[in-house]
Amino acid sequence: MSDSFMTTVFFVLVLILSLVVHYYYITNFTRVARLCNKFPGDKRLYPFLGNAVSIMGPITEIQSKMTAYCEKYGRVCLSWWFYEPKICIADATTVEKILSSSFHIEKGPEYEPLKANLHDGLLTSSGEKWRRDRKLLNPGFARQQMDRFVHICNKKSKILIERLAAQFKQCKNTGATNFLPHFTNVALEIVFESGLGTELCVQSDGQHSKFATSIETIARLLQVRLFNPWLVKIPLLFKIFGYEKVEKDAVEYCTQFVKRAWRCKKNEIEIANETCASEKGDEECNIKTKNKHFIDLLLEANLGSEKYCIDHLTTLVIAGADTTANSINNTLLYLALNPECQKLCHETIDSVFSQYNGDLTIGALSELKYLEMCWKESLRLWPVINGITRRIMRDIELDNGLIIPKGCDVIISLYDLHRDAKIFPNPSVFNPDRFTEEASASRSSFAWIPFGAGIRNCIGFKHSTLESKIILAHFLRKYQVSTPLVERQVKFVAGIVSSAHPTIKLSLMERCI
Repeated sequence: MSDSFMTTVFFVLVLILSLVVHYYYITNFTRVARLCNKFPGDKRLYPFLGNAVSIMGPITEIQSKMTAYCEKYGRVCLSWWFYEPKICIADATTVEKILSSSFHIEKGPEYEPLKANLHDGLLTSSGEKWRRDRKLLNPGFARQQMDRFVHICNKKSKILIERLAAQFKQCKNTGATNFLPHFTNVALEIVFESGLGTELCVQSDGQHSKFATSIETIARLLQVRLFNPWLVKIPLLFKIFGYEKVEKDAVEYCTQFVKRAWRCKKNEIEIANETCASEKGDEECNIKTKNKHFIDLLLEANLGSEKYCIDHLTTLVIAGADTTANSINNTLLYLALNPECQKLCHETIDSVFSQYNGDLTIGALSELKYLEMCWKESLRLWPVINGITRRIMRDIELDNGLIIPKGCDVIISLYDLHRDAKIFPNPSVFNPDRFTEEASASRSSFAWIPFGAGIRNCIGFKHSTLESKIILAHFLRKYQVSTPLVERQVKFVAGIVSSAHPTIKLSLMERCI
């Protein structure tokens, strides 16, 4: 063998040895490693991979493996993902220590794939920028905005029912059908009109159907990034596999679509101000109303570039539609599996509609308590957001003396948190009575957090609750739902937004009302 070959082999071996020593040092001797390794967890680490391989696998199996890991090592345990320690949490007391703090608001690296598309929107921004933006945008979700929002939800829900009636007019029973695309379209129309002040037509005539399919493409590729981290760490692979161009085209279309709505609204306000100023004078004519759309707040604040505003609006549309649509779909699945609960929903819905002449007001919605309990219970069993991650910004000492160190990431598994048998007896059983006022008040407010908790909870949680109740009420007033699926056959698939395998399919039978 030549000297040059032997030299190359020598340097390669030295490089490999150096990397192994470096990995061993990071996972054993740094302050973060020493404190994290005191937590229970699988201590067998594969070089460079950690023990994440014990959790990774087919996407349909990841959640069950995560649950098994927590059952084996405890509700606060350690897992090494490559070079990074992750404290996995499914305990309400520990969750409260983290999410109730004003220090731990930075999201973990798992949100990096989102930044590729949502950039610095409210979901992915951090630090003082997030605090400023959240304060600015809170009024867009205030109580005084609810009446207009409810009106939009009623309008769009009626269109949904009309479209379904037209589609299945020849059928007394629809047969097993995937209705999630219908719910996604109505949710997309609602969030677009309520947030941007512009009507979106996806249900009625398909005029904007490409926007809806582009949103779906972005969500699908976010899922690909999440469960294939090497595509994030090595962007060239994302391009080689053909994902980059598809994603780029979808993002570009959505961005341009939102940008047109933005410019149209901006132009509308400027014209209104100019017209008013010519009639009444400048001082009386800065058009600011109490009933502001999300887009109005961005225009009035004038805090950033057009791109800054587009990032926020795109985040609102993408995050707001998928989560609500899936929560509705999941609720209907559980009502189909639990006909006695569905019957109670039908009775209360019929009573409310008869009192309010077919339109649901804020007052009417407050009377649909049992429907809301069913929705919340479905979110307990099947949270649409599977997990929350946080970067720990200062040491947290737990009640058992263990310390989650500064610089460590934590992963809060909502699926496992919501199935803690100490808080929710018989946790796998669908029981809406867990969400009576008395039952909810008797447990920690951090035991059920499908939309997060603390100062960085979901800004649109109350709106999502109202929207889901309105769509469900209109839907269940018209139809009785059943399903050929058996609950044990349906697997929870973790992701940016969780999904089901196999796909949830429902059969509808028109009710006599």
